[in-house]
Amino acid sequence: MSAARRFQRVPARRAISAAAARAARVVVREPHRFRLARQGHDLDMKPAELWTWPAIPGAGCARSTANDLTKFVKACMGIARTTLAPSLAKLIQTERPTSLRGTKAGMGWYITSTGDDQLVWKSGLSMGCNTFIGYSQRMRRGAVLLANFLWQPIDAGTISLGIKLIKPDFHSPDFNALYPH
Repeated sequence: MSAARRFQRVPARRAISAAAARAARVVVREPHRFRLARQGHDLDMKPAELWTWPAIPGAGCARSTANDLTKFVKACMGIARTTLAPSLAKLIQTERPTSLRGTKAGMGWYITSTGDDQLVWKSGLSMGCNTFIGYSQRMRRGAVLLANFLWQPIDAGTISLGIKLIKPDFHSPDFNALYPH
């Protein structure tokens, strides 16, 4: 097995198996390709190719399903048991300031304070697709949002919708401030 194949399998397999995810992959090969979004769309709703980064496949190109992301969010919330629980907890213990008031950066997550709660979330986009996963620490409610269209150049619309799914009464700030131009 080549070093590249080992890189693609080992980190994903450890995290995935510990969080009970079955379909997540860094590199998607047959027979799992049918689980990918069939077609992403750009800002003009024209077909867009899904991004791949052959040099570093895990750099922002992890692929998963809504079911597996739901399992992952449950593991992060502590609802689903996993041997990774201590490591998952550490991801939000380290916080750094961001350019958006009330939102800090954890390790791989953003943490937005709502006064009486903290919303832990992560978004992502690739050409033609937007994603959001997140949860409320107090209410223990999570959300997974997958869209096969590019909402806007920055995924602030997906973030706002994802936050509303978790905490409908929270007035979302302008998440564009997290991504200075």
